Amino acid sequence: MMISDLPHDLESEILSRVPAKSLAKWKTTCKRWYALFRDPRFVKKNFDKAGGREMIVLMNSRVYSNSFNLQGINNRVDPTMEVTGKLIKLNDSKGVDISAIFHCDGLILCTTTESTGLVVWNPCTGEIRCIKPRIFYRCNDRYALGYGNSKSSCHSYKILRSCCYYVDQNLSLMAAEFEIYDFSTDSWRDLGDITRDMIVYSSGVSLKGNTYWVSGSKEKGFFMRYFDFSKEVFGRLPLPYQSFNANHTAALSAVGNEKIAVLQQKILAMSDEMRIWVTNKIDEAKDLSWSNFLLTVDYGKFNLPCLVNVTSFLLDEENKVAVCSDVDTKDGLRSRIYIVGKDFYKEVFKDTRGSDNNWPLLLCYVPSLVSIQENIPNKAEENEIKGVYNKLSNLKISEDLTITKIFHCDGLILCSTKENTRLVVWNPCTGQTRWIKPSKRYRSDDSYCLGYVNSKSSYHNYKILRYCFYYNDQDACVSEFEIYDFSSESWRVLDDYCTREWGLFCHGMSLKGNTYFVAGEKETGFFMLYFDFKTERFERLPLPYQSFDSEDTAVLSIVGGEKLAVLHQNIQSFSNEMRIWVTNKIDEAKDLTWSNFFLAVDYDIFNLPSVNNVTSFLLDEENKVAVCCDRDIDDEDKTRIYIVGVDLYKEVYKERTKGAHFNWPLLISYLPSLVHIQEKIPKRQKKRKQEEVS
Repeated sequence: MMISDLPHDLESEILSRVPAKSLAKWKTTCKRWYALFRDPRFVKKNFDKAGGREMIVLMNSRVYSNSFNLQGINNRVDPTMEVTGKLIKLNDSKGVDISAIFHCDGLILCTTTESTGLVVWNPCTGEIRCIKPRIFYRCNDRYALGYGNSKSSCHSYKILRSCCYYVDQNLSLMAAEFEIYDFSTDSWRDLGDITRDMIVYSSGVSLKGNTYWVSGSKEKGFFMRYFDFSKEVFGRLPLPYQSFNANHTAALSAVGNEKIAVLQQKILAMSDEMRIWVTNKIDEAKDLSWSNFLLTVDYGKFNLPCLVNVTSFLLDEENKVAVCSDVDTKDGLRSRIYIVGKDFYKEVFKDTRGSDNNWPLLLCYVPSLVSIQENIPNKAEENEIKGVYNKLSNLKISEDLTITKIFHCDGLILCSTKENTRLVVWNPCTGQTRWIKPSKRYRSDDSYCLGYVNSKSSYHNYKILRYCFYYNDQDACVSEFEIYDFSSESWRVLDDYCTREWGLFCHGMSLKGNTYFVAGEKETGFFMLYFDFKTERFERLPLPYQSFDSEDTAVLSIVGGEKLAVLHQNIQSFSNEMRIWVTNKIDEAKDLTWSNFFLAVDYDIFNLPSVNNVTSFLLDEENKVAVCCDRDIDDEDKTRIYIVGVDLYKEVYKERTKGAHFNWPLLISYLPSLVHIQEKIPKRQKKRKQEEVS
């Protein structure tokens, strides 16, 4: 029996016990699982059943994952720790430094240095969402991520921004700012001056949607402060000890998903004693109570060279030990991590370099499939694109390489770097890559297409077409065409097209293994040209319009994996009309036919400041709108993306920085796939594959 034959409820129950990281890799296996893994009820069930927890640490402005082995610690077996890797899916560049992180429900809220940026990130799925400030971020802002508990399984996520600062030179008058960002509305709200008693002495900890800190005042000493994200109010709770010294160390940590632990040290009293208490299981903050000491450690017995000042910790209740972090003040402020118990001390990690930028922070992280909530549209915004633009960073190449061209085929992306110095085929879903070596060398004016030969089996024989047009020293136009065959790992020259009369006027598009272009020549005007990867020949097909003007805009797009769409604009005549046609469903290129106008748009009715010259587009047949991109020539060539229909124009994205002059923006519709990038086929298998193709 296959798992797909099981009743839906049983299938869901089995899959809910699988680690979220594995499920994230399987989500594109079938549509049913893709939908199931996005169901909030399933996500919550999977999260609640999660047995494995990971430790992540913020250190030297980077986030790292770590694994611990504490088995046998009570039998005098030394524990071990391994830094398993830097969590790099968030990083846009090496220049992005993270100064603070906050964990809630499998999501990580990251603050960049000087609070210049704020990002919510799911390391398990790779999803991110950049949060824009209401006005601007302040360098002394603090952020906490939480959610309002509801009867449904879908949490309403929010971010609390708090900022306390002195407004006079004598440091006697303090002002406070509090704001709430609501994911469902994609907006900030001012909470007003709801408290000024918000001086905190620990990093915040999230438990069941609310956030807890150690706070204090001169009059009342230390206490625990919490923020209820449902009611959007602060509350106070007692600590298990009393202290009026602001220089005492206080740190909080979540224990599982149900308890909080607090750690206290009297550093200024030169005390070597560290004490940890744990709460009961908390359903609501008001029901909190503290245990007696769970762990008391006298560091003096370990003969350490200096006082240990814990910055963060994780508690292992079963083994009664704590994993702690601090910086070694006697050794260049190098971050260190150690495991400590009543009669046990073991340093398991020490950083190779010191840093005074930020103190190390340990968090217990539970991988989760939770989706970062998008803002809920109102009727006037139904056609607006929402969400975040996530850099696909699984392509592990040097940060110095710039990708200038991409070509999509069958879930694979063919990437060309700037000046065509390198060529790589990449599956963003699986992370697999294959670097392609040139037959001699790559030229800066090369172009590439990826395609395949359809066969009777499910196996595709992938190939790359390289074409290049240039003028030689005698000012004669030279054409070069080559085929790279994945099965033989070699290039072959195509001699049939050394002389040709046509030119190409748009980016190629792949449909069912073949590549389609808009081409043209002086005598016949524009036509559609396609390359058949089986016969390795170019063939012509008609377009639904006639044009002899090489300056006209002509763009192709794939519709649903079965059709082609062509967009035409007569830019040189300063016409603001854009027309789009769609083909029938294509099984073979020779059967192609065109519809009448599918969509005709007159940009004049939108009173735009300049003519829109579309560089690429995606078509929504059902809603009869197109998602288009171009460069705004009146605004530093910045890339913009907009949705347009007969009576609709809505700009949904605008690049913040000046546009790059060496490449034009390109939109493609990408379908994640588990397709394997073909390796070189041994000679004995190659003959059998050729027989299948024929």
